[in-house]
Amino acid sequence: MSNVPVQAPPDWLKKVDRNPQPVLLALSGIVVALCVTCIVLRAGFQLAVGPEVFGSLVFAGITLACVLAYWYSDRSTVSEGESAQLLALGVGGAFGFSLALETIARAYVWWEYLSGGLEVWQGKEGWRLWLMAGTGVAGCIIMFGSLLLARTEEQSNPLLRRLLYGYNAVLSGFLLVLILVLLNLLVYNYVTNIADYTQNRIYTLNPKSQEILKGVKKEVTVIALVDSLTSNRTKELKDLDENCRRVTDKIHFDYVVRDRNPMLVRQLVDKYKIVNDFGLLVIYGDPDAATPSTQFIKFTELSSAHGGPESDDFKGEDLLMTAIDFLDQDKTKPVVYFTQANGELDIGFTAENAEENRQASELRKRLENANYEVKGLRLSSVKEDQANLGGLVTQAEVPDDATVVVVAGPRRKFSEDAVKALDAYLKRSDPKKTKGRLIVLLDVDVSKPDGVMRQTGLEKFLESYSVEPHNDRILTNNKRSPQRVITTGNPAARASNPVAAALSGIAAPMSDVRSIYPHPGAPPMPGGAMYRPEILMVAVPNPDFGGSFLWPETDLSHDPEAILEELSKDPKKFATKQVTEGALPMAVAVTESGPTSTPRLLVFGNAAFVSDAALRDHFGLGTGGHPNYDIFESSLAWVRERPQSIGLASKERKIYQIDVATNYWRMFFLPLGLMTVAIFGLGLGVWVVRRR
Repeated sequence: MSNVPVQAPPDWLKKVDRNPQPVLLALSGIVVALCVTCIVLRAGFQLAVGPEVFGSLVFAGITLACVLAYWYSDRSTVSEGESAQLLALGVGGAFGFSLALETIARAYVWWEYLSGGLEVWQGKEGWRLWLMAGTGVAGCIIMFGSLLLARTEEQSNPLLRRLLYGYNAVLSGFLLVLILVLLNLLVYNYVTNIADYTQNRIYTLNPKSQEILKGVKKEVTVIALVDSLTSNRTKELKDLDENCRRVTDKIHFDYVVRDRNPMLVRQLVDKYKIVNDFGLLVIYGDPDAATPSTQFIKFTELSSAHGGPESDDFKGEDLLMTAIDFLDQDKTKPVVYFTQANGELDIGFTAENAEENRQASELRKRLENANYEVKGLRLSSVKEDQANLGGLVTQAEVPDDATVVVVAGPRRKFSEDAVKALDAYLKRSDPKKTKGRLIVLLDVDVSKPDGVMRQTGLEKFLESYSVEPHNDRILTNNKRSPQRVITTGNPAARASNPVAAALSGIAAPMSDVRSIYPHPGAPPMPGGAMYRPEILMVAVPNPDFGGSFLWPETDLSHDPEAILEELSKDPKKFATKQVTEGALPMAVAVTESGPTSTPRLLVFGNAAFVSDAALRDHFGLGTGGHPNYDIFESSLAWVRERPQSIGLASKERKIYQIDVATNYWRMFFLPLGLMTVAIFGLGLGVWVVRRR
């Protein structure tokens, strides 16, 4: 076995061993000077130079220990230069290690600059980053250089070898931590895509919110008047703030603790005419403008609890996006008229329908919260006192301020004059008036005892606009509820219609749905206008509800359960039905062809899905909100040509509270202790193996 050649220590280390007093005195003087300097800096600057004081004391302490160890060591047992080699290794390593610790401490103090991203790094405070980087790299280089001093004696001196391996482990661990910190900072500031694995995706803005933010024309400033910067609600707002900034740089959040800043709050109240309360002040455009465009959202509106403190429906995203969208439209509320004279769903203007499934007051409330102005409309030339009609607008024609007209579940036939008024509304050509836009919701309304579909008077009118409602009821082979089917956005229309794309993730159960088809070969309207129909939503079978296929049932005189039972007795009878395992159309969207496609008409084969009974109790499959309302509001946004308002509503966020008796310190220190023991145990095992 060949011997490993040993390189002698450098001559300058031998000279130190021959005459160590000057070196030891110099190092002792440095230690004393550092201690005095730290006392002066601490007394004069306090926390401003805390990291430097900390690093200096670490260096002074380790250096003093090295000097004492060298002075009292028996240098006669080692070759000339080895003791000085250990001294140089200890002092150099102490200096590099103290610089590294000072960098870590300074990073903690300057964390807001370190994590501020590219904008801060390239700004006037960028020197802080370069200073931390310089001291950190210098510390690593000095430690590495000191490490090289022991390489000459690694094979011949067991003490140096053990010290070298331990020193190498500490340096490698420090470099690993430094690399991980830098890597995380770079990813945090440069990688905008996030992975949100929560059930309701509470850390990701929904597509509707993202479209609203992308369409914002001016800067948006949100001033949050909060009770504390560490409260749960403030943390929710900070999550929302971060999510918004991932989409656009035009929105900025400022947080003001209301009770600690009374003068600032008074200035905000006087300037923006808001109430002195906790909440969000949304400023659209220049905050210093003479008449800024603002809206205030109270904290009490941001959430609503369901069933106790364990559940919290955070509505901050929905309310903030509604406010921004409203301000983006110059505070102009779109006016939606609901016809109310033909047995339609009652939105609160009349007392005609007492049943919950024939009322739509909840829909009206939600629309008004979304900054719509909802009015009732009675198309009639007979003038009556509006007070006696509960505030209904009575006119022979659709009012000029109508943005959209909704016909929801009529049970009586429209008069010819009312149909003509709707037709004239859709054909509006006066540039001073808004174009006509209509939403029609048709129910399965069977007249007794003849068992035929009751006609609304709108059938021929809809056919002239390329829509053909069928007189049937869509059934499925679910014995418990054959009239209950699943509705969703038409997959074939996702590329061409944003509503179909937004509803692709919705599975909304509906009962008593009639099929709605595009009408083939509709003639051009006067003036050459062409209307292009497209299936918007479809009914599909769902095995989870016990159904594997659908068919449009034209026998309306018998109950659906009786029809299914009769067919089940003789499966051959299904051959007479248009059975499909695919989908049946239940909603059609119509656009007017021209230089640009203009939305004009939407027809649904169900109206009960927006009734009070459905909106208060119904939750869809795979969604965190009310899909029925999402369907209707997205439809309103589409006919209004507001694509950024199409999508899902807010998400429900569950809050889980830890018991007051929980030992928080144990939760923190137990995992930390286990990790520390594991790391040191692994290091000790490596050291023992290498020592052999």
